[in-house]
Amino acid sequence: PGAPGGRADSPGKPTAPIDISYRIIGKPVVGQPLSIDLQVSSPLRDRGIDLHYRINDTRTLSFPQGQPVRVTVGSLGDAPHARQQVTVVPQRSGRTYLNVSAEIETEGGTMIKSMAIPIHAGEGSGEGSEQQPANGEPKQDADGEPVISLPADET
Repeated sequence: PGAPGGRADSPGKPTAPIDISYRIIGKPVVGQPLSIDLQVSSPLRDRGIDLHYRINDTRTLSFPQGQPVRVTVGSLGDAPHARQQVTVVPQRSGRTYLNVSAEIETEGGTMIKSMAIPIHAGEGSGEGSEQQPANGEPKQDADGEPVISLPADET
């Protein structure tokens, strides 16, 4: 978070030189397509970036027919960032996540940055939604990225 150069890097594992931000267009409504604008940037402007979209539970969120799950963004060149749009369809009310991974080739090999985009859909008109119990606890990882901490399954 913050301005370039003002970000504290983890002293351990190096992070991928990719920034991903998103904007949800409109209000998530069950059964209705929802577009999400992604903005991707990297200081490695001469390299392509592969984006991969994943849904963990297709009972809660799905891709409409024709939505690619992997796209390649060409080198940024002089552009400050690249834009992509992904469309999903909430399948029931409550919170679900679209997982986005960005992959780039670096001097040290392939590096990946991942994030989960929370989508909270309501019924019908999109006004209100039933609360579902939280699945895990929102936290931040060592790099300040949002993550969901899930308890171990003791079965």
